[in-house]
Amino acid sequence: MHRNASMNILDTIAENKIQHAIERGELDFPEMYGKPLEITEDFSIPVEVRMMLRKLSQTKSSIREQSPLLRFWKARAYRDSRQRSIKQGGHKT
Repeated sequence: MHRNASMNILDTIAENKIQHAIERGELDFPEMYGKPLEITEDFSIPVEVRMMLRKLSQTKSSIREQSPLLRFWKARAYRDSRQRSIKQGGHKT
């Protein structure tokens, strides 16, 4: 298994556990073959910020709408999606 120099010990342990589970067949779920994964998290956002945003989404909407942190990450997600769209041949509107 290739080890990236930036991997820390926890990454290495996690990778080893995943590899062993794959080898033992613990991650084989035939009912899931061919079905797309529904990933709703934006993993480019740090985990601490995602946790804050999740908590924020459970608060009253008036408080949520006023959050500078939420506005920042929504603007970033919009900007990133626009850039991906343009790179894939989409048009600027």
